[in-house]
Amino acid sequence: MRRILLKYRIIAIFMLAFVPMLYFAGAQIITAYNNKVEASNIGQVAEFVPVLSAVVHELQKERGRSAGYLGAKGKAFAEGLADQHKLTDSKIRIYKTALENIHLASIDKGLAAQVEMVNSRLANIDRIRNNVKSLNTTVGETVAYYSGTINEAFTFLPSTIAVSRDASLVRELSMYEEILLGKENAGIERAIGANGFSAQEFNATIYHRFVRLGSSQDTHFKTARALMTAPQEKFLDKIFSRPIMSQVQAARKLGYASAFGGDISSVSGTEWFDLATKRIDALKDFEDYAADELVMHAQKLSADAQWQFMFA
Repeated sequence: MRRILLKYRIIAIFMLAFVPMLYFAGAQIITAYNNKVEASNIGQVAEFVPVLSAVVHELQKERGRSAGYLGAKGKAFAEGLADQHKLTDSKIRIYKTALENIHLASIDKGLAAQVEMVNSRLANIDRIRNNVKSLNTTVGETVAYYSGTINEAFTFLPSTIAVSRDASLVRELSMYEEILLGKENAGIERAIGANGFSAQEFNATIYHRFVRLGSSQDTHFKTARALMTAPQEKFLDKIFSRPIMSQVQAARKLGYASAFGGDISSVSGTEWFDLATKRIDALKDFEDYAADELVMHAQKLSADAQWQFMFA
């Protein structure tokens, strides 16, 4: 009888020690698994963001060429605009293929809903293009369409930040967002400037917007710098030291002086557009650099989480 009681006591002691161990081990495995799933989701989204950004980049160029075409009453930008439509369409096709390979709804319903907003606006692009081609629209309406579509795409990025709990990745995503916003303002500036220089005059509304867009870019790039690592800031410094930056600034000053009777005949709409495009392409070099670092960071987080789960 005593042997039986002793056996049960040993079992009880073992259970008292084993059950908490089992509980904590299970909790650790669940945590590791959740971290693995989150990191995998972030990795997929991080790889998707540059694909969406590539569509935005082409929409920005199409917006500028469309504004220039309207400002010139169809006498300039026609050939370049047709070529731009093809470039934009090629990026949209790549974007749609990427969407088929990522299940955003299972990652975050907010991200999926935001993409649907982008898609609904892209569905109207042919109608907008036809209106531009036939000169059956205004610069304001055209810029509003492209800017609205681009803004919907940009709204995707803050939603992406909400999916991640990794502070370093959130910082990098925030910096990337500020660069995109600065570049977007550069794109609108290109469109507004193309219209003004094409018409060889800046009316009051366009003039004030043209001036504001320059200062807003400075604000976004300053905010981005505060979030950068030393190597990232050094790379951006190299971008801003390129000659095209001072060339665009010189053209801007002509536009700024137009309100006070300054002569802007030395810069045509197409010349301004080409200058602004070269500057934006330089900014795109940094955007691509930041996107590559973002993807590598997310992939490392995913690999680390996978490794921790295997040994949990």
